[in-house]
Amino acid sequence: MNWQLIWQFVFIGLLLGFAAMSVLVIINGARDVRNLLSKLDDARTNAERNSIER
Repeated sequence: MNWQLIWQFVFIGLLLGFAAMSVLVIINGARDVRNLLSKLDDARTNAERNSIER
């Protein structure tokens, strides 16, 4: 096994790791944004209810 082959394995492994991390960040980030928007909508609804009740 020569050095070029070793570095090719390292490079491919790092690319696969980066791709996996990118997918995980996209999925979790989308979930966080969805939760944020849901909380903002709930807060707006509660604020509208409170202003109507007064």
